[in-house]
Amino acid sequence: MEKRLTQTQLAQVVAEVTRLSQERENHNLTTLGKDQVESVLKELNLPVDLLDDAMHQLQVQDQQKSAQKRRQLVIAGIVAAIFLFFVVPSVVGVYFYVSSRSRLEKQMSEITTSKSTLVTATNANEVNSVNRQENSELRYKVTLQNAPVGEKLSMSCNWYTPSGTIANQNSWKTKTVDRAVWPTECKCKIDPSSPVGEWKVEMLIEGRTISTEVFRVE
Repeated sequence: MEKRLTQTQLAQVVAEVTRLSQERENHNLTTLGKDQVESVLKELNLPVDLLDDAMHQLQVQDQQKSAQKRRQLVIAGIVAAIFLFFVVPSVVGVYFYVSSRSRLEKQMSEITTSKSTLVTATNANEVNSVNRQENSELRYKVTLQNAPVGEKLSMSCNWYTPSGTIANQNSWKTKTVDRAVWPTECKCKIDPSSPVGEWKVEMLIEGRTISTEVFRVE
């Protein structure tokens, strides 16, 4: 069946034919046939027999340019591949590491305590004084609130004498936290050489003091 065109389609066909005709005319005006080139060489008193060699050299140069462009594209592809496989994962890794650290630091800052008690190794009852002649081991028990589940916490304790010097230090890494309410403790040996007076113990998490307790050594 013969295909019929609408007036709009006809106008589009006429416009396309006109464009193609103009392109062909422009091409003919800007390109020369071999005979025309020979005529130009004769007018310039140049040897026509070298035309084929010259055309061959032009073809070789065009091929070299095309090959160079292909090499540049290959190199660009290799660089892009290296960037995708090495640089991008590294950047992403750094981003997630920083995000993870920021999240963990925020969680650490939200940790508080709900309970803290001083007991001896032989007595589970809370004490606020201890006799140094009894060679007691004091334990500072602290219950953390909002502990980050899935993390191991870096904890420490400082035990201060009445003069403010540190008589004992504890540092430890907790087990992996599996609940938000998390108990932990540190300890210090009190013996006859321990100075009498008001002592203080402080517990720290990641270097931040979260709990302190004052007691007497007699």
